[in-house]
Amino acid sequence: MRKSQFTLIELLVVIAMMAILAAMLLPALSAARERARSASCQSKLKQAGIAFTMYTGSNQDFLPVAVRSTGAVLCTGINFLPTAEKGSNSWNNNYTSLGLVFSQGYFAQVHEANDRPELKDIEKVFKCPSDSTFFGTARNDGQYISYIFYAYDSGIFEKYTSTTIGADYKTPERARLIIGRDDPGNTIMFDNLHPGITGGTCATNCTTCKGAHNGNLNMLALGSHVRTHILTAKDQANSKSTYTCWLNFDDQGWNN
Repeated sequence: MRKSQFTLIELLVVIAMMAILAAMLLPALSAARERARSASCQSKLKQAGIAFTMYTGSNQDFLPVAVRSTGAVLCTGINFLPTAEKGSNSWNNNYTSLGLVFSQGYFAQVHEANDRPELKDIEKVFKCPSDSTFFGTARNDGQYISYIFYAYDSGIFEKYTSTTIGADYKTPERARLIIGRDDPGNTIMFDNLHPGITGGTCATNCTTCKGAHNGNLNMLALGSHVRTHILTAKDQANSKSTYTCWLNFDDQGWNN
């Protein structure tokens, strides 16, 4: 009796069918992996919210603020070393707002002010799993992280900085500094999305500025809740500004 065997044509048909199935499944698997990474990112932001809340409990309800004499914003919190220390080997964990919370143990591990933390310790807290652009980008003696921390009060801003700010930021409703006083829906931390902030480049009108989650930004509000914001073309075009882009990130949607 002749044994049944695959012919070459049948084998090629099977391989073609497997390739088609793989092509159909890979996008779904990729989307599932991104959803998992986004959920991990949201979890890190939630943990940051808990850390900030604990910090405010020890500091008269104030979020951490690193006030500078000059600068475009009161606090961006995107790295761990100041420009003033460029070229030096010193390390000051208490210089930036996030450094204060990180070094003082609100994220579990305590670091002395001049005790340079290991990158792996920072990565556990401040790296979005989907971020391959911002985290670890060198700046001076430190590195950028995946997120921007954003807390301010217009009265403090105008008193301690030389920068003129827009009228929108002078309204009390815009403040995001004191727990219990300021709108809990105002955003205080979110995914970085503009490469220029970390020394990179982008396309005209920032059409490539989509953040780590391809057009979706995870963000933490003052009230410690985390939500996802879908970027608009206007958000992207304004992302080069450390003010304008963020007007639409609060629960109230100021710039809708």
